Amino acid sequence: FSKSDYNNVAEEAEDAVITLEGNRGTLSDETRGRSGNPVVIERKGVYRITGQSDGVTIRIKEPRKSGNIYLILDHVSMTNRKGPCIEAEAAEKVILQCVGENSLTSMSDSGAPIYAEDDLTINGPGRLRIESGKNGIHCKSTLRITGAAISIRATNDGLKGKLGIYVDGGSVTITESYEGMEGANVLIRNGELSVTASDDGINAAGEDGLQGDVVIEGGSLYL
Repeated sequence: FSKSDYNNVAEEAEDAVITLEGNRGTLSDETRGRSGNPVVIERKGVYRITGQSDGVTIRIKEPRKSGNIYLILDHVSMTNRKGPCIEAEAAEKVILQCVGENSLTSMSDSGAPIYAEDDLTINGPGRLRIESGKNGIHCKSTLRITGAAISIRATNDGLKGKLGIYVDGGSVTITESYEGMEGANVLIRNGELSVTASDDGINAAGEDGLQGDVVIEGGSLYL
């Protein structure tokens, strides 16, 4: 964990606002990306997301990886039947901060409502409800959770972090999944977790079939 994983930026002035409405989104400062569908973020900074959408993807493409990109989900409702609601193709780290009640639904049988190629952190005082036709949150690097109340219903993995899943706060309730949490290594330092799975509740599965570690240091865990 680093300091940025715990940062509260919701009370700070954002660099831009993304307003979702119907089948498109509007980025208030288009020097940082572009509006439409998908909405594209191309620069580091703090972005506040508001509104409701159907079929919209917010895509992060910052290949220089010059700094953290903060997304504040502020009472957001997104549905997407064909792909992710939030997709981070390239970024040094994406930090998703939840404010109020938020909902992301993607019933596509590929990907996840939240899909990240690089490091992803979820925090904040708010709530996030996820429904998925495949994985709930899929991170191809390291997934960290340090806050927020997250509830997930998925047909495959609830949480998937290819390089690891690290939890140090917040709450995660996985009400339906094939495998609840899967990563190369899993660390639970603090927080409240409740996992329902038809296969493994927690699976530390490394590359090429190598077995990883599950380390539980604290918190409350129900499988």
